[in-house]
Amino acid sequence: MRNGRLARHDEGEIVYPESDGRPMAETDDHRFQMNYLLEALDLWFGRRKRVYVAGNNLIYCQQGDPRLRLSPDTYVVKGVEKRRRRAEEGKRREAEGRRREAEARRRAEAARDALRAELDRVRRSR
Repeated sequence: MRNGRLARHDEGEIVYPESDGRPMAETDDHRFQMNYLLEALDLWFGRRKRVYVAGNNLIYCQQGDPRLRLSPDTYVVKGVEKRRRRAEEGKRREAEGRRREAEARRRAEAARDALRAELDRVRRSR
């Protein structure tokens, strides 16, 4: 980003910045809590190869628009290889991202429905 405007390569290729220029944490306590939570999540999911734990990095929400982005303190993505990532990966094929998102949504909804059914069964059995 230069002077608040998105940088573009000569051929009109969109650049996904690797920094938003904002500080990582507001206070020492906030920084401590972020680091503690990231370490705890790394330990919890440590042996699982397809669980990505990260935080304080940019997540681009819509391909082609680097202004639509998030930078959560911590987050976990299941079903994704555990490895270092760079901003260029935001240029992945949009169709693949939509397919994975739909599949993750389907699995989450199925898990939610199963949990609700189990809770209803337990409530009825009381």
